[in-house]
Amino acid sequence: MYQVSGELLIQQLPPLLSLNEFSKDTEQWIESTLRFIDQEARELKPDGETTITRLADILIIQLIRQ
Repeated sequence: MYQVSGELLIQQLPPLLSLNEFSKDTEQWIESTLRFIDQEARELKPDGETTITRLADILIIQLIRQ
């Protein structure tokens, strides 16, 4: 169910999303999350790929909400 609904959402999105501004709190949260993803990718910890995937999912959800 999750995968199917996710695929339907992706199909409905335009090819390019552009966001011009975020609140300061949102901007800080996005920056720290991206830094954490970068750290996970560099250290290659167990289940790091899963962690990166989940964080990326959350980033996309938050960006769509904006």
